[in-house]
Amino acid sequence: MATTEEIEAAQRKLDRARSERDSWKGKNRHNYEMAALLVAALEKQLAKLVADSGH
Repeated sequence: MATTEEIEAAQRKLDRARSERDSWKGKNRHNYEMAALLVAALEKQLAKLVADSGH
């Protein structure tokens, strides 16, 4: 079962990854795509943590 701290940490990681992804938009397609993949993975991880916690 995921704790509130784990969920909050995952949300912070996701927020940072989204910011980094957005910083690459229009500059470097490869880096943007790689960052987008990271965002997608972190979104799945966060969703699983939330589902496991019952929130």
